[in-house]
Amino acid sequence: MYANIVYQTINTFAQETYNQRPEVDPSIAQPTIAFVTSLDHPFHSGSVKPPLATIPSNPSILQGATPMEIDILTRHFFPPQERSQLNYNHFIIMDELTEQTKTVLLVCNCEFEGTELQLLRSDFPSALITVLAPDNTILTMNTLASEAAVANDGVHRLD
Repeated sequence: MYANIVYQTINTFAQETYNQRPEVDPSIAQPTIAFVTSLDHPFHSGSVKPPLATIPSNPSILQGATPMEIDILTRHFFPPQERSQLNYNHFIIMDELTEQTKTVLLVCNCEFEGTELQLLRSDFPSALITVLAPDNTILTMNTLASEAAVANDGVHRLD
């Protein structure tokens, strides 16, 4: 079984995510999101630019997979490459709660030694900035998840 995410929700996610982009030096690459549309290179159709004209396709093997299964598949199909545009250590999953709660699951697989995944549920506006936090700040996904559990019913929000 897989999540049924409608076109409007995907567009809302993309729009609200990019509305929260931090102001940074234009000479520095801007963080962007792309939907995995293939298990072969180039893996995606480029950076998402809202509004999307159609719902992005995704490989059927990813539909209905758990975060752990997606992590294993990601490591297998998207091996680290120099100058890759894809960060396979951090990804966003739209799951069965996305449509109902307007939240996504953020996954980080590189914070700690071993294979432990760090998971955090986030609202749409906070998703992109939060998934980038472990690489760009002293924050960890684990810390953000702990704060969200105490302050915001388990959902991370930037407000």
